[in-house]
Amino acid sequence: MTVETRTTIEPSDITAIEFECVKCHHRTVRSLNDWRNDPAACGNCGSVWSISSEGNVKMPKEFVSLIRYFTELREGHPFVVRPEIAKAKVEDKKS
Repeated sequence: MTVETRTTIEPSDITAIEFECVKCHHRTVRSLNDWRNDPAACGNCGSVWSISSEGNVKMPKEFVSLIRYFTELREGHPFVVRPEIAKAKVEDKKS
C-alpha cells in the first residue's frame, strides 16, 4: 500500500514573504499587503542580496504581484491556483 500526503495552499493563504540571509541566517519578513520595496541587503550583516535577471533586481516584486493577482481571482474564473508544498523529508535515524 502506498500512502501519499499532500499539502496545498491558495495564494490568499499567503500573508507575507520571508527572506533568510544565507550568510548569517537573519530573517526578514515582508507583508504582502504593505509591500513597498524588495529587500536589497541583510538587515543584520549587511550582505548584499542580488536576485537578478539580466542585471535587474525584480524577482521578489514580480513574485508578490503574481500572488496578489491570483489572490484576487473571484467566482467566474475557470480555475483556482493552489501551490503544493513539498513535505519535509524525515531522516531515518536507526540506533
